[in-house]
Amino acid sequence: MGAALLGLWALTMLLAGVLLFAGSLTAAALLGAPTVLAPVGGSLLILGWLLHGADRLRD
Repeated sequence: MGAALLGLWALTMLLAGVLLFAGSLTAAALLGAPTVLAPVGGSLLILGWLLHGADRLRD
């Protein structure tokens, strides 16, 4: 993968992770919805940070 593409994937995963994690918890607090998407969002956040670190090490 190119350096720019790796960074773009990292930021995309971070954004998706934040939206799923925080959105799931917010929906649970406000609407009583189950938090089934929170673990997926947390995993995407971790993966996004790891990819971001790998991208920074390549520079």
